[in-house]
Amino acid sequence: MSIEALAGWLQSLSGSGAETGPLCLVGAGATGAAPRLLEAALGAGFSRILRLEPDPDERGAAPAPGIVLDPRALAPVSGAATLHVCNMTALSALAPATGLEPLFPGLKETARVPVETVGWSALLSGETGAPVLLAPSPGLAASAAAAVLAADDTAPLPVHMLLILPAIQAWQGLPSAETVIRDLEPAGYRVQARDGGDPDFPALHLYRDPMVAELARQAAETEATRQQLAAEAAEKIAAAEAARDEARTEAARSAEAVTAALAERDAARTAAQGDREAAAAEAKARARAEARLEACRAEIFKAEGQIALIRDLLLRGSDL
Repeated sequence: MSIEALAGWLQSLSGSGAETGPLCLVGAGATGAAPRLLEAALGAGFSRILRLEPDPDERGAAPAPGIVLDPRALAPVSGAATLHVCNMTALSALAPATGLEPLFPGLKETARVPVETVGWSALLSGETGAPVLLAPSPGLAASAAAAVLAADDTAPLPVHMLLILPAIQAWQGLPSAETVIRDLEPAGYRVQARDGGDPDFPALHLYRDPMVAELARQAAETEATRQQLAAEAAEKIAAAEAARDEARTEAARSAEAVTAALAERDAARTAAQGDREAAAAEAKARARAEARLEACRAEIFKAEGQIALIRDLLLRGSDL
């Protein structure tokens, strides 16, 4: 995308209300393009411009009034990183190039510069108005998009973004254009315009529709609530299943105990039945023995009677 087209995009925001918020200019694209872009931004009515330029060779002269020059690189988190400086300024990035060689056979890394990084929320904390993000350097634009993705709710997200991004994953760990579009969609961003003049590095005008963003927020809250309820339900189900399994185990133990008691009772009954049968047999034997004894007594009594009779007869015969 040419400098004229970038300047025209800034001018298109004039009068829309977007110029009331700060403009964040990340890199400048081609070498020496920054002054013209800053001039176009001031002409569009932006009263506060944050220019982030981590490459010391590209910072140029002292900024004009209303422009703050920040030597840090916009990144997902504040901290430290290495700027991989290339012989093509627009392709310098916070990560080594991994997919640019087929496009630029003469591309070389000329230096590695330690730089500070700043996250989007830290950069815009305390700012008022809806910010605008312009990142014409593809390498830095990929990091800037990642910074917006990682932002929290302590600072406003940009309403308009113009990002020149690679069509492929050109730097290690940094997203491609399509990945950025997909990942920013849940935050309410839509592609309002796309300049495909350079198919390898399309320029994306991303607009954050407040209504879409609100719907996305509500959808996120609904999903979070659904997940929380699902987690709570899962916990309750797990507790109920654990209680059920414990009850089953206790029931099994009780069943075993009842089975053992029944077996013991049956054994006792069997033993008692055997005792009763033995007692009955003993009683029968005793009755038979007593009957025989009584019969013997009767025989003895009879015999004694006969003996007495015989004695009596003998005594009578002796008297004769």
